[in-house]
Amino acid sequence: MFKVSLFIPCFIDQLYPEASKASLNLLEKVGCDVVFLENVLCAGQRLRKN
Repeated sequence: MFKVSLFIPCFIDQLYPEASKASLNLLEKVGCDVVFLENVLCAGQRLRKN
């Protein structure tokens, strides 16, 4: 089993949310352990904690 991180850019989330769901479903179907990084924002910027 592979552990993978799924990054969904904000424009995909807004315009094509079904593509995000399909990506997740496909990765899980082939046996991947999918992790969604909640602290990753638009364009790959990470949320800074001060």
